[in-house]
Amino acid sequence: MFARLKVLFVFAAMLFVVNPAFANHVNVELASIGAGDPVVVSVAYECSGENPTFTLVNKGDDWAKVAMIEIVRIDDDTRIFRRSMRMNAGQKATFRLPSSKVEKGEFGLVLRPSWYEREVGYDARIRCS
Repeated sequence: MFARLKVLFVFAAMLFVVNPAFANHVNVELASIGAGDPVVVSVAYECSGENPTFTLVNKGDDWAKVAMIEIVRIDDDTRIFRRSMRMNAGQKATFRLPSSKVEKGEFGLVLRPSWYEREVGYDARIRCS
């Protein structure tokens, strides 16, 4: 019986280490818009081949204002992608960098809400080379 439990434990540990759904995920909490609850955005990131992919899910209410979403090549601080958007409750948005924009290096995603100034670095970072 203990041998089976040991095998299950090792398998579960391997799943946690290699599965990006577990390892490459972060919840980003932004200040509330007005008097509401804080805005929580789930950010998952993974490599699709050599292409970095970031998936955002709004875990809270509709955003009353826009936020800027930026993807930056960290090595030389080059902005690769920038989009302004307002997310509805439960809305999911996926950003996959095309091969033409990808050079080897580390990429970071930054959320910049319009309703307040954030003093923060990258919300998620990934290297796909």
